Amino acid sequence: MTLAISILGLVLAASTFVWQWRTWLYEGYKLHVTCSSAVATNAESSELFRMITVVNIGRSPVELTGWGFELAGGQSTLIDQGSQAYRVPFTLNGGHQAFFTMRVDTLVDMIQVAGIDSRLVKPFVGIATKGRIYGKALELQ
Repeated sequence: MTLAISILGLVLAASTFVWQWRTWLYEGYKLHVTCSSAVATNAESSELFRMITVVNIGRSPVELTGWGFELAGGQSTLIDQGSQAYRVPFTLNGGHQAFFTMRVDTLVDMIQVAGIDSRLVKPFVGIATKGRIYGKALELQ
């Protein structure tokens, strides 16, 4: 009987520890940055966009201070904030997402003006406390 109570206490203590550890992992903010293609169409034409999506899977809000695409060689292109649904600085609450878009042809033009031959870009969002959080690099079409 004593052995059964001891084992039950050990199982309860271990499960409580695991629960607290998982809760601690999601304290604060935790951002995931992804980039995808988007197409806007109307009766006359269609335009290809790159869309950066940032999701805060943590519990605490975080201040987004900027966004853009980092180019080869460490140069970065920041985007005109006037045309976006989410203007920075922007507070992204826990469990919420925001997205930013740029036309692909505009991005390619900026790369050519910078004089870089690489078409590999890495999306990022700037935050107040850590600098930048990056997504996976992608190649422009």
